Amino acid sequence: MRLARARLALLLTVMALTIPAAACGDDDSGTNNTNDNSNSNTNQNTNGNNNTNGVNPVLIPGSGVSSGAIAGTLHVHVINAEDDAPLSGATVTVGEPDAGSPLIMTTDAAGLATFTGVTGAQVITATANGFTAVTWFGANGANVTIPVVRSPAQPVQTATITGTIEGWDNMQNPDIGDYRAAIVNYSHTDNILDPANAIVQPVDGNGAGLNLCTWYFMNEDPCNWSLTTRIGPQIVYAAIVIGDPGSTPSDFSDDIITVIGYAALTGLNPSAGQTLSNQMLLQMNDTTSVTMGFGTPPAGLGDVTAVPYIVTANEGRVPIFIFTPGMPTAPIPNLTGPFAGATYDMLGLANTTGAVDTEASLSFMRNVNVGGGVSLPSWLAPPTGVSANGGTYSFTPSTGANVHTVTFTDSQGNGAWVASLLDGRTSFTAPPVLPTGSVTMTVAEMTVPGFDPANFNTPAMADAVTQTATSQTIFTP
Repeated sequence: MRLARARLALLLTVMALTIPAAACGDDDSGTNNTNDNSNSNTNQNTNGNNNTNGVNPVLIPGSGVSSGAIAGTLHVHVINAEDDAPLSGATVTVGEPDAGSPLIMTTDAAGLATFTGVTGAQVITATANGFTAVTWFGANGANVTIPVVRSPAQPVQTATITGTIEGWDNMQNPDIGDYRAAIVNYSHTDNILDPANAIVQPVDGNGAGLNLCTWYFMNEDPCNWSLTTRIGPQIVYAAIVIGDPGSTPSDFSDDIITVIGYAALTGLNPSAGQTLSNQMLLQMNDTTSVTMGFGTPPAGLGDVTAVPYIVTANEGRVPIFIFTPGMPTAPIPNLTGPFAGATYDMLGLANTTGAVDTEASLSFMRNVNVGGGVSLPSWLAPPTGVSANGGTYSFTPSTGANVHTVTFTDSQGNGAWVASLLDGRTSFTAPPVLPTGSVTMTVAEMTVPGFDPANFNTPAMADAVTQTATSQTIFTP
């Protein structure tokens, strides 16, 4: 149980760097830069006042591509991915990374750089001090908005909530050798990949999380939990379980877990640094038993889990419980009481079997009807042949994936470069942005029904993702 939760948090943190810049497709539009490079020192940022193709600049909320094919004028906005704020002073380069004389401009106060005399699909790179560089290969829209992510990432703003659980002392008693436990957590933001959804919890002197309550036979501890949480409107909740450690009482990863109930508290809205004390989670007895079907994951991805989410209107997404092939059936809360009007989503995750996750596959289901059980959709195989060789980076995509991004991080896990491949290429070179020393190259591919690489909005695209798979390699430039 603890092992699965740690791996899920790790993968979601990695994916948070890739999906916000994700964009790729089956478009076969030109991949060569046809710009007249003699214009590189004369292009002016016109802010829409000198458009040879009559297209005014538009900042696309959340990033994306729009306004039809490039036919003379290209407007590029650069924004902070955290809040969509325009970035002034960012450098925008138009041209292949290995081109001799690319077009280069600096964004104005509106985060805008406008290029004239350009036609057809372009390779666009955005860089800014303190942010991960981003390149979109084959962008072919007169308006392009590129998001960049801070690197190193800014610390997540947190608050602390403490309290207990209603009726803890009178709940079902465990048998001798077993235990009762409550794992207290908080609802996630609507962006499933937000780092605020993966806050590491403090532990006590024995290594147990402070958000954990336990009750052993003849060792009846009160439930006094402390949760480090994100800020903003949320629900704090707990899954209450009976655990059977079997013959390995010191190894929690192989325990047999039985869910016996839930507790929750709504209406919480902590601010940064605030402590909300003496909160009581109220028992929830209205549940439905759900059985998960996992299908057959890709070869080598034997560590399989599924997480149902309760999606609320204003208080985020509640990751209820982690199902595994060894624990395929459990009760989950009905959509009543604090969850009235909510819906169910489902996340499936298959990881590399072993201590290091080099490949993974995820599936997403939305507005799920849990009656009669839930079967995860077919899994997307990870990309293969991930290679960094002599300054050329390449991979072999999986059948069914139509969106690809490649993320490069340094030895400390800080983002260095994100390449989004809009023109179908699977081999490319890098601009001069990669750090020295060890670099991890992660290829993320996604299935996005209806995705159009020449006309898309990134948040809408992320909401439409049905499958994702990743594979990585480590190299030294």
